[in-house]
Amino acid sequence: MFRRILRLLPLRRLVRDRDGGAIVEFALLAPVLILIVGGACEGGMLFYLRTFMTHCSSEAARSVALGAMEPAEAETWVRGRMATLVDSGVTVAVSETEGGDVTVTTTVAGAPLRDLTPFGMIIPNQVQTRVDMLSGAN
Repeated sequence: MFRRILRLLPLRRLVRDRDGGAIVEFALLAPVLILIVGGACEGGMLFYLRTFMTHCSSEAARSVALGAMEPAEAETWVRGRMATLVDSGVTVAVSETEGGDVTVTTTVAGAPLRDLTPFGMIIPNQVQTRVDMLSGAN
């Protein structure tokens, strides 16, 4: 009698049944994949930000070293270029020595970095670049 009841229960069929296995595997792996893709996107955005900052600083340092811009103009120019990527929190310092060497330091700090990263997983306190343009007179 007991065996007859066990045969009626669908436990054996459920053990052998493989329907829906892919969905369960996907449900287990999806969060990990989302974290990997999200981290790669944020890392790429921060890498792009740093590259863009370095490029703007380098162009400004070159222009000041060649005499095409004054240091104050270069600061304004870098801030204007950085405004295409981040709205606020950009600090630019341009210094020129008597020998003609130019140093441009660009910093982005605080809230703009949170807005730049879509998932909020990688949020540094600040991103800073420094470009030194040495004059040929040395």
